[in-house]
Order: sequence, then structure tokens, then C-alpha cells
Amino acid sequence: PPTPEEEAMAVLGLAPPLTVAALRSRYKALVKRHHPDANGGDKAAEERFKQIAQAYTTLKASLEGA
Repeated sequence: PPTPEEEAMAVLGLAPPLTVAALRSRYKALVKRHHPDANGGDKAAEERFKQIAQAYTTLKASLEGA
């Protein structure tokens, strides 16, 4: 089974090697696209936004601990 980091990278559409700059850049782009305020409160966009935020948190912690 995939690790939490691998799952998070899949959510964000990233591939190794992962850098902090690449992570931050991809996160900002996805947040801008999927933020609930930008999608009229669409529930699907809100769920996707939550997945993106969780994936970012997971990967950021992983990079900081490395």
C-alpha cells in the first residue's frame, strides 16, 4: 500500500524528487482553483480543497523532518 506521503503526492499531482518550492507552488495553484469561495460554495470543490490542504500538511511535515 502507498505511504501517506505517496498518497499526498498523488493528490497534489506531484512526483519525486520533491522540493519545498515545488510543493508550495503546486499547493498555491490548486488552492486558487479549488477554494470554496472561488467555486460558489460547491461541496465537491470544498472536499477537494480539504484533501489538498491535508496533503500539503503531510508533505510539508515530511520535508521538514527530512
